This record gives sequence, structure tokens and C-alpha cells, in this order.
Amino acid sequence: MTLHIPTLVLILVVGFGLLTLQLWMAGRGALGRGELQQLSWAALAFSLGFGCFALRERLPAPAVLLSGNWLVIGGLAGVAGAVSRHLLNRGLPGWYHALAVA
Repeated sequence: MTLHIPTLVLILVVGFGLLTLQLWMAGRGALGRGELQQLSWAALAFSLGFGCFALRERLPAPAVLLSGNWLVIGGLAGVAGAVSRHLLNRGLPGWYHALAVA
């Protein structure tokens, strides 16, 4: 049995889209903390990044792959920043920002 890649990408896009919506709704109430908002932006970046991969056949491949990879890396950096702020009560170190840009 082989995996159907377009279905997997669709599940990723919908899943991270619903996570973004859920975190946005939670952030509007009593849970309006900075980490939650940063995590919501990270989930949105994941959803858009995987959405770019879904458009691979319709748009130029280099542009889609570059933008999709940048959005997924941005999502990873956002999750790392939110977890670091929540657990350590401070932002990420400077070397992490330089690594994400490189």
C-alpha cells in the first residue's frame, strides 16, 4: 500500500488551518498570552507552507518550493520561540535567529 501524497498534504493544510483557528479563538478569551499568539502565527505559517506544496503542479516549481520551505522553517522557528518563551520566560538566543535566516 502506497501513500497518496496529495491527500497527506491536504490533511496537513486542513489540520494546521484548524489549529490556527483554534489558537486564535483561544487567544481572544482569557488565554490571550504572547506564547499562544506566536504559536498561532507558527501554525498559520505551517498551513500556508504546506498549501504552497499543494500548488506545486500549478505554479512554477522553484517559487513554490522556495516559499513553501521558507514558511515551514518560519513555522518551526515560531514554535521554538513560543516554547522557549513559555518554558524559559525569555526569547530565543541570537544564534538561533541567525541560523533561521541562513
